[in-house]
Amino acid sequence: MRNRIFAVALGALLAAVVYMSARPADSFKFNTSADALYLAPEAQDEFESKAAASEALRTPGTTDYTGPVLETYTFDLQPGSYTFTLYASADAGSGVFELYSPRYANDDNTPNRVLVSAPIEQGYEATALTLKTAEVVRGARLRIVRTDVKGSIEPYSISGDGGAAYSDALTLAVLTALFTIWAVSYYHRRREELRRGEFGASAAALCCILTAVISTAPIARYALVNGHDLVFHLTRIEGVYEGLLSGQFPVRLNPTFLNGYGYADAIMYPTLFLYFPAALRL
Repeated sequence: MRNRIFAVALGALLAAVVYMSARPADSFKFNTSADALYLAPEAQDEFESKAAASEALRTPGTTDYTGPVLETYTFDLQPGSYTFTLYASADAGSGVFELYSPRYANDDNTPNRVLVSAPIEQGYEATALTLKTAEVVRGARLRIVRTDVKGSIEPYSISGDGGAAYSDALTLAVLTALFTIWAVSYYHRRREELRRGEFGASAAALCCILTAVISTAPIARYALVNGHDLVFHLTRIEGVYEGLLSGQFPVRLNPTFLNGYGYADAIMYPTLFLYFPAALRL
């Protein structure tokens, strides 16, 4: 009977492992409307006192300014392949759709490196950008650059998808299976002692592990529990990861903070326990 119970429990756990590891994880998704686009810093003096940037783009001859006009919020890209699509109505030669990042310099040491660009298609067409990267791209943004003062551009939306899908489901399932197999095995080996109330060191360890599993259950999900310092501490992990890649050991200067300029957070927040998640990132 004992062997049957153990076999059933093991079979159920293996089925759970297969199910959780086969469950698809979400990949990178990006979607924003024209109303959510920001006025580019280079265009603020030109448009803030004259007209909305979107109005200037739609109306030919409103201003003789050429250059970046509208851009999206900032996002990071993990290694992988991405496709970004601008849906707009435009005249021929009116503008360019770009993916850039202020975190990286160009060959002439000017900021705002353009990672990939394409001329905005004439008429009501979709303009697509494709990026394939083997490294993490920090601070990426999409923007619309005006190249012809006589051309009209009416943006509608920008979407994107791709990248690698990361998930801890398989790791969580394997760890849960191993723990449960150990717990079932322990119970069958010590059940007579447990029935008599003879709780030894192993039983105490079992209780501690059960408590840890129950207390961490809320974060064993496909999302993080949000908190006021969540981004700060996640950035600390990323900083150790990037610091190791740059050759630092121990990591004292976190290169992820402050738009790439770095921050010595390690002198106030020790990083000893961050090397393990940073190693997983590697």
